[in-house]
Amino acid sequence: MSNKNEENSSEEHNKIESYFTKKHKVYPLAQTLKLVVVITAIALFIDIQNYPSILIDKFEVTTFGLAIVTVFVIISITAYEDGLHKQLTLPFINRLDYLMAICGEAGLLYLFSSWLIEVIGITYNESDSWSNELLAWDYKSWIALVVCAISFIILKKRYSIITINEQKQQSTNQNKIVYDFEKVYSGGLSIPKGQRFIISDEEAPNDLFGRARLINHLESLIASGSANDGCVISLQGKWGAGKTTLVNNVKEKVMESHDESDEKIIWIDEFDPWNYKDEEALVTSLLDAIIKRTGIHYQSSYFNKAASTLAKLILKTDSNAIDDIFRKDITLKEFKKRINDCLKDSNKKVVMVIDNLDRIDEEKLILIFDVIGNHLKFDNVTYLLLFDHERVGDVFESRPHLGYEYVNKIITIPITLPKLDNTKAKEVYGTALDNIFKAYNLDENIGEYDALLDTMLTL
Repeated sequence: MSNKNEENSSEEHNKIESYFTKKHKVYPLAQTLKLVVVITAIALFIDIQNYPSILIDKFEVTTFGLAIVTVFVIISITAYEDGLHKQLTLPFINRLDYLMAICGEAGLLYLFSSWLIEVIGITYNESDSWSNELLAWDYKSWIALVVCAISFIILKKRYSIITINEQKQQSTNQNKIVYDFEKVYSGGLSIPKGQRFIISDEEAPNDLFGRARLINHLESLIASGSANDGCVISLQGKWGAGKTTLVNNVKEKVMESHDESDEKIIWIDEFDPWNYKDEEALVTSLLDAIIKRTGIHYQSSYFNKAASTLAKLILKTDSNAIDDIFRKDITLKEFKKRINDCLKDSNKKVVMVIDNLDRIDEEKLILIFDVIGNHLKFDNVTYLLLFDHERVGDVFESRPHLGYEYVNKIITIPITLPKLDNTKAKEVYGTALDNIFKAYNLDENIGEYDALLDTMLTL
């Protein structure tokens, strides 16, 4: 019985830890604690200066109470308009978790700090009635306690909602049969009678469509000495043409052939411009991704400020931003040179893959090309851009002062993904379909589906 209780306790502890880990990923712990300390300090200052009592004496209790109620109503209406109440039932970390954590932690810190100040004050004054004074809570302490209680009740509710949703997802996923396309193509599917299966949208790691020559060519470009000077390679093709799959094949080949080399290759493919709604955050994160993965040591707070300043200079949002870096007379060119020197000294090649360029809005698309072509072009850094040239072309052609010639100037090595060989593609899809028939014990002639396969290949 005790072992079962220990297991339940351990499982609950893991769930709570998982909840806070997720919260800290979305809202960093350091950021939360800084805000908690600031709020607590302001509350203690107001308390020590006794501003509430001064205001009550000046405006009377009724007037002061009316002002407090008015402020509370305005805050409540604003929160309602902002949809904060709807976030209570959302099955993922959101602003409500962040706000409640801040309120709860600030309330606790205020109670502890005010108690500690009281103890120090009583001890210093050598009061004989210290026990009575410590137990005599004023209305401010009760307000802080109520805020803590409400915050932790809401956090407990949020924790329960997120945990229950995760359990449902896990239960649903356990009942799903999921195969990637490579497994479907290679065969050996095991599907219980009456069950359905799902083909995942994960890219197949192997070259199923016979593009080995292009894979080898890209691997050679990235690993060659010409990439040391920094270049921009584009892989252009329609959506669904297999650009991401091909790049994954190139990555595997590059990393395998250079794993034991003295000169390391850093492959960065987790940067997704789609995730950044703010242009300054996009530029800062792009630079931050390169520096962090290269392993260059720097002071975090200083670099964040410098990177943000560089972003402002690129975006031309602050003409005086250059004053914030190093010294008054430094130029943008010199700042980039310092970063470039660090990258060269690290003796590492960086491959920065940027996908989903077709999905982002026009302004960010133009910004990406401007940044990598004119501002963040460094030695030992190769940019590999994946996009549909028609979509990108339409965007730049709609801007008379740019045109597609601007893209051609930025891209050092343009590569167009050749159209799939219909014979090879038909063989791959036909084999996969035949394996599905076998898994369901269907006696079907794959030749009867030629028309269907031909139609698929024309889409």
